Amino acid sequence: MALSFIQKLLQQYRETGNISPKVRSKQTPTKLNSQQLQVLEELLNRNNDATLEELRHQLALSTGILVGRSTVDRMLRRLNLTVKKNTTCNRKRDSKSTTTKIRVLEKSSRNFG
Repeated sequence: MALSFIQKLLQQYRETGNISPKVRSKQTPTKLNSQQLQVLEELLNRNNDATLEELRHQLALSTGILVGRSTVDRMLRRLNLTVKKNTTCNRKRDSKSTTTKIRVLEKSSRNFG
């Protein structure tokens, strides 16, 4: 164990009388608000063959907010949307099925020469 961990544990015990892990009181706010999520959903409905990278840039043009690909992926999962490279990509996931996975197929410059 690190000395700093033991020092923090002793300090917590002196302040609270307890050494149990602290409860996380605040969650990190989402990067996109509800209006921006709606814009993302509309972008996906209009261009269902778009990759996460393409959706990211379209979202930046529409809202002025530039987020990462992983954030776009998380926000789509929050909306229960899937991104697939076919015309049926906007089917909502069945909330009863826990094994449904989001498939993301992206263009790769290495695969296309």
